[in-house]
Amino acid sequence: MKKILCILLLAIPFLSFGQVNHDLKVDLMKGLLRAVFLSYEAAPTKHFGIELGFGHEWGKIGLFHSVIPSAEDYQTYAQNIGQVSIMGKFYPSKRANGDRLFFGPHFIQKFEMSRDPGYAISYRKINGTEPPNNRNVWSGLGGTLGFKKVYQNRLVLELGFSSDVNIAALLVSKDERSLDFGGTIQAKIGYRILASKEGENMNK
Repeated sequence: MKKILCILLLAIPFLSFGQVNHDLKVDLMKGLLRAVFLSYEAAPTKHFGIELGFGHEWGKIGLFHSVIPSAEDYQTYAQNIGQVSIMGKFYPSKRANGDRLFFGPHFIQKFEMSRDPGYAISYRKINGTEPPNNRNVWSGLGGTLGFKKVYQNRLVLELGFSSDVNIAALLVSKDERSLDFGGTIQAKIGYRILASKEGENMNK
């Protein structure tokens, strides 16, 4: 996880040079799901961009309180989840300026930051052992498709859909291996904090 964060942070100053569009965005859809997600996108050319994302989710982790699982014995505990992501974007339109239709690969890593201490107490009481120490929640690798519109080369509106497979679930032992798919819908609003001269000239 530390390596992923270092790579993302090192990419920011690298992308800050040259004729690049810089967008800061917030995902409104995440706000409906007890989460916050901020992203920064740099487009070194009008057809290519790279987006870095950082988020926090107020989630839950569950535990059955009996040997025989039943809905009545299932209890949830508060769990704080951090998220980091990187997304490559290709804008195929001839009129693109780091906007319009886009698609590309993406990777998202979700990791547990903290959880309700009551979960560990209940887990020890039921199973007689400590709960698993693996705090990796999701390592998703997949693709994204969407549309972004920039008004007056400043106001950014973006809709997108991403789908991925949890590669962490494929790298465990054979007995625990599973095929987990996930998907998210994004509805982002943002501001182009720095625009390339070419983009500014398009609006004149």
